[in-house]
Amino acid sequence: MSRTARRMDNAIGKRVRLARRLRDMSLADLAPRLGLTPQQLQRSEAGARRLPAATIYQVATVLHLPVDWFFIVDVGHPDKYQT
Repeated sequence: MSRTARRMDNAIGKRVRLARRLRDMSLADLAPRLGLTPQQLQRSEAGARRLPAATIYQVATVLHLPVDWFFIVDVGHPDKYQT
């Protein structure tokens, strides 16, 4: 996996965590609605597990956010959008 892909996975995971927390949802609340275990979601938020596009769409739907919100990251400068 390329360095850019790892950075993007990490950044998207951070955005998922941020969105979940902004909606005041726990891992245990959100994970089953996505067909995941809380541990799988936690790994995704940490960037250790890649989220498929369909799952990102589900996250956006459940949290009432546009899908592109999860991609508002600057991969070249990951600290720019720290969450």
